[in-house]
Amino acid sequence: IKTRDVVPLGGGMAFIALYEYGEKIFTLVDEATKAVQELQDLKHGHLRVGVTQALAQYLMPSLISDFQDRYPRIAVSMDGGSSRGLVEGILQHRYELAVVARVPYPERITFIPYTRDEILLVVSPHHALARKKKVSLSELAKEPVILTDAKSAVKFSVWKGFEKRGLHPASIIEAGNIEFIKQLVEKGKGYSFLASICVREEIKQGVLSTIPLENGIFTMDIDVIHLKGKTLSPAASTFLTFMQKHRDLTSLGKLTDEITKGAGTS
Repeated sequence: IKTRDVVPLGGGMAFIALYEYGEKIFTLVDEATKAVQELQDLKHGHLRVGVTQALAQYLMPSLISDFQDRYPRIAVSMDGGSSRGLVEGILQHRYELAVVARVPYPERITFIPYTRDEILLVVSPHHALARKKKVSLSELAKEPVILTDAKSAVKFSVWKGFEKRGLHPASIIEAGNIEFIKQLVEKGKGYSFLASICVREEIKQGVLSTIPLENGIFTMDIDVIHLKGKTLSPAASTFLTFMQKHRDLTSLGKLTDEITKGAGTS
């Protein structure tokens, strides 16, 4: 502390200022000591990660399995949710890291690009739309649409596409569960937009059909996010480094296949 900083203060004020600085220094020393200990011996490492529903089901099982094979002393807890809900979780310190589809982020969020997936228009093979080679958003606006919940990045992207053209679907069914949405679509209750990773098997099996859009394609970028300026724990830092070594910025499907193949041969 510089002398000129203390002189204007009374003796008691100077003591309080020194005490507060001392408290901060001891807190930083304690945090640094804990971090070093955890880094040297990760048997006490624990990480809570927030993950979107689709990624929790189709990507993370193989990824976390591979991670824990390499770092068995780090316990990983995974919570599912919508992209916007997980951003809120980071801001409220419920998670150190979250893997989300990109939405408008608050200034306090740092994001690291991880991969990308296409959002597909899916219908039942028996739906009238399935006979079309291409379909426009204006045609789709006349049909019932089944969408994921309001905080999902998929709905955000699709809704923006409709609004950009001054369109609003005539009938909307909203559901938070992807498997439930696929069942409704399969039964011909409407069409939906879903991340391609969620419907790859159904399309291969002919249970669902996908139709190209005349207006182009919808895509979503997938990021790893954390609180800006926050020093990550050794467990979180290790997991983030692991994810950065296992990423594909262009294709979630390709990334998932590579991680699954790697996990199967390890």
